[in-house]
Amino acid sequence: MALVAACTVVGLTISTTGPAHAATFWDTESWTDPSDKDPGGVEAGSGLWRSDGSGEYWVFFDPYGEKLSVKDGYADGHAARARVVVTDAQGHTQDEDTFYVGTADGLKEYNLGTPDGSGDIAEGLNVTVYVCINETTTCSPSTFGKA
Repeated sequence: MALVAACTVVGLTISTTGPAHAATFWDTESWTDPSDKDPGGVEAGSGLWRSDGSGEYWVFFDPYGEKLSVKDGYADGHAARARVVVTDAQGHTQDEDTFYVGTADGLKEYNLGTPDGSGDIAEGLNVTVYVCINETTTCSPSTFGKA
């Protein structure tokens, strides 16, 4: 639960709700935090946790190196489906991607690049992330970071 431990930093924004999936109740959480390694960058995380503590799905965007971490921590036959949308200051979409991570993968990290693959996401672009239980409509809240 390193994601929860990181939530003690000043400037934190958290929202919580509780969707259901296959008669199982999930707690959701999303948060943002100014990056201590990337001036002007904003970290963003969002996740789903089983209310009984037996599993989790989460996504985390780190603006330092434009890294994305995705975890499927619940063996229910569904992968974690993480969505990333990169927009400019006017809200125009610059790139969007979906990442799938299965329970066997555990935690996977991705280095996000520009749409043409020529480099990292430009500084100042907005990065929206959320995670869903694949093949369902159960998703964590969208949360907004900045590269």
